[in-house]
Amino acid sequence: MGSYVPPGVRFVPSFLCSRPRVHEFIREMYERVLTNQQLHSALTSKSFTLPVFKEVIARWQTYMQTHNGWSTVFLENHDMARSVSRYLPLKPDSPTELEARGAKLLAMLCCTLSGTIFVYQGQEIGMSSVPTTWGIDMFRDVACLNHYKEYVSENFLIHHTFRSFLRILQKRTTTLNPHPDMSDILVDICKKSRDNARTPVQWSSEKYAGFIPTSENDIQPWIPVNPNYPTCNVEQQHNDTNSVLYFWKNLIKLRKEHETLIEDQNIEYVSEDQESEGKSGIDDTQRMADYLLSNLSLDKSESIDLRSFRIRLLPLEGRVYVSSRRMNATSRPKTTSLMAALEKLGFGPCHHMRTVVKNGDPNEPRTLQKIGQGIGSLEDIHTIFDSYGSILDYPAVCYFEELYKAYPDAKYILTTRDPAQWESSMRSTIFKAVKEYENATNRTPFFDALTDWFCTEMIGRYHRGRLYADPQGELLAHNERVKTMIPVDKLLVYQVSEGWEPLVKFLGV
Repeated sequence: MGSYVPPGVRFVPSFLCSRPRVHEFIREMYERVLTNQQLHSALTSKSFTLPVFKEVIARWQTYMQTHNGWSTVFLENHDMARSVSRYLPLKPDSPTELEARGAKLLAMLCCTLSGTIFVYQGQEIGMSSVPTTWGIDMFRDVACLNHYKEYVSENFLIHHTFRSFLRILQKRTTTLNPHPDMSDILVDICKKSRDNARTPVQWSSEKYAGFIPTSENDIQPWIPVNPNYPTCNVEQQHNDTNSVLYFWKNLIKLRKEHETLIEDQNIEYVSEDQESEGKSGIDDTQRMADYLLSNLSLDKSESIDLRSFRIRLLPLEGRVYVSSRRMNATSRPKTTSLMAALEKLGFGPCHHMRTVVKNGDPNEPRTLQKIGQGIGSLEDIHTIFDSYGSILDYPAVCYFEELYKAYPDAKYILTTRDPAQWESSMRSTIFKAVKEYENATNRTPFFDALTDWFCTEMIGRYHRGRLYADPQGELLAHNERVKTMIPVDKLLVYQVSEGWEPLVKFLGV
């Protein structure tokens, strides 16, 4: 094969080949890497134990953490066997549901490690390696084909030890046996071949797994499709909430919601035996702890003690436990954080100034204005708020007394903030938006109504005209009015930085 040299560029081999100290570097590699090492062909399978697997993960995660690095996280690529076949003790006759459970376990492992995740095509649906029943004619990987031919060839015997020579000679004496037993070589090839990752992606249960349009009957994939495509394909898993694909989506969502789960991670194993694994991420300063528990046994359940609980895992089952303290760390002292928390706890949808703007109905601020003026009714309150599971922030806070009369059995949360921070937030959001709109030329009926509500109700009536002059004093006055009005058993005085525990306890969920 020739090489391309761009016009005007001169190739100078002396800059690249036979450089000084090359022999020194080769000698060092031989002494430090090759000497006294048992070398394996790239296509010779090598078993490993779970403690070794765990040690490798912990070593790299810890190294990156202590050296301010950021790793890549992957279990598959185009040169490797599929992870469910490579890392799980599955058998050819293992049930489909067991294979799917194992694929979810490995997904948990990936999504709870620190670093950038690379999900290889087909991994998100749990595609497996090729069947062990494949013959050599099914493979396309040149390395596999050459490996197979070399073992058949008598000339290859001279490259092996005497023990290997006897083993190979017994099976592959080509003069007497033109069709030698190659089953052990095929087993290794099925386990290690790059073709495992190169079979067509399984889109559907149609012919060729939907990889080729059915109308093009004269076209075949370059390599056979994995025969399990009727039960493992994208189309089947797309709307199945219990599928591997759906599980991956939920895990990635969890990973995004709790960034500290992956950013500050020191690994400590709570179990060192062969079949069960417990991994915790621990922050010594805040005593946060997240746990990934997994049982890599194929045929028996496993029990793991976690703090004061004893957790029993099914074969190839994994679970992720995220500490409530860890969840606190992702919160911010904003109403949007509390809004997200309430909706996550099942009190959605949440009424907020954002929903008022999103609805864009000028009648809503006008109706609220009537309520504030005393010409509205409780029925108006129910009309606006009954379709919501929770109510938060302006404009509703200006009507907490009316809300208490309309919903006497509801629970009320008074969020407290640093007054200076609250003032800064108000001036950079609501105050600024109203001023800009007052000077705008492209006015709308809705924003006219909302601006009028802001000036007459929020500024004028509820905050007595003092919000611009003394926002911090008005915040404290509002807090005292709420504490006076709402009974103690129905009120939680709460800071978002306190996290989930007091909120969950108060709401009874």
